[in-house]
Amino acid sequence: MKLVVVSVNQSHLNMDQRESFHFRESDKLAFSTQLLDENIDQCVILSTCNRSEVYIMADDLYDKFQLKQLFLNYFNQSDIQLDVFDSIEALSHLLKVACGLKSMVIGEDQILHQIREAYEFSKSQKFTGKEMNYIFQTVLGFASSMRSKYAISEHPLSVSYIGYQWLMPQLKPNDKIMVCGIGEMSLLMLEYLKDYEIYIVNRTKQKVEPYLNEKRHYVPFEKRYDYLSEVNVIVSATSSPHYVIKEELVPNQPYIFLDLAMPRDIDVKLKERSNCKFADMDDLQLISNQELQKRQEICLLIEKEIEVEKQN
Repeated sequence: MKLVVVSVNQSHLNMDQRESFHFRESDKLAFSTQLLDENIDQCVILSTCNRSEVYIMADDLYDKFQLKQLFLNYFNQSDIQLDVFDSIEALSHLLKVACGLKSMVIGEDQILHQIREAYEFSKSQKFTGKEMNYIFQTVLGFASSMRSKYAISEHPLSVSYIGYQWLMPQLKPNDKIMVCGIGEMSLLMLEYLKDYEIYIVNRTKQKVEPYLNEKRHYVPFEKRYDYLSEVNVIVSATSSPHYVIKEELVPNQPYIFLDLAMPRDIDVKLKERSNCKFADMDDLQLISNQELQKRQEICLLIEKEIEVEKQN
């Protein structure tokens, strides 16, 4: 058997295009079930802000472009530029992704956790077998050892951190911030912005309660617009398929918007307001270019180790 992967990612598609290929949890289950009908009983689906990828185990004679067509058909898309690899090239791709070598921010930490979550989800749903288990467990172990050996994580440059870097020069000591969502990226932003007064928007208070203190306040999701007059900075990182902040409901006053979601949470029409500043995932790509040089040097060393590992 061989590993096959189809990948849509930030290297050749912008955010508008990538949004068309985002897998929600229900999509993962639906597409994995569809693959079963194609006699493919092992798969892992990775879907993040910057990439959507499907990994399968297939017979050695399997045409990798069959997976590409299934992928495109599922999202009702015609032919578009994406990556398709099999065998040793697919393994090499997975190793590089897990080590953060293909991330928007080279060497970032979150991708390894996201791959582990994607693998554990598929495993829990019985969409993996001994071959896929062996590959992903080996890759996760290798990527973890590379991070420890080369200390890439000593320079945290996740998307949240780049967003924080973009935000900080614009913040004033008395600014009040609204953070929508309580997922991984939102929690990182809470830590980065711990010195500021923050209003945390979420559908359920129970998830927010562990993070509340004298500077952090809970806002029910349905009342978020009522609090816009209290804040001048809005950071959003939810998993909503629709806009969380709609332009027509936002007062005409100065705001700083940071959208860390995929699909977007904040109405892009707000970019057109002259009294507002706005950054989303594509904008953060430009900032990340300033942080590349040292990480690229480390990545060259890791790539040499990958060449050895993929032959084992």
